[in-house]
Amino acid sequence: MWGSASGIYLDGQATLLPAVSNGQYDAAFMIKSAAYIGIHDLKYDLKAWESQYKKLPICYPFRKTEKDDQIREAVNKTLDEMHKDGTLKKLSEKWFGEDMTLEPKE
Repeated sequence: MWGSASGIYLDGQATLLPAVSNGQYDAAFMIKSAAYIGIHDLKYDLKAWESQYKKLPICYPFRKTEKDDQIREAVNKTLDEMHKDGTLKKLSEKWFGEDMTLEPKE
């Protein structure tokens, strides 16, 4: 019906929404929070459709040094505390319009 699909890799999330918006590409597969920011804050006339892939883990790369191990541990501890006290939920609702800290529904 639509022919064959092909994947095209761009230089980052910032190039995806403009490429879809101007018709260069039909769609983009990207992180939900980045799509929300582009569509709502940057005023792209696009609609974000939920993916069939409900859970995509994210990561924060750190250098492989003892100092960065300490930073990583501090970041993880802070994120855990923010999740437990509801701060992450509040920030998510403020900046993304919904609670993106919930486990996705299967």
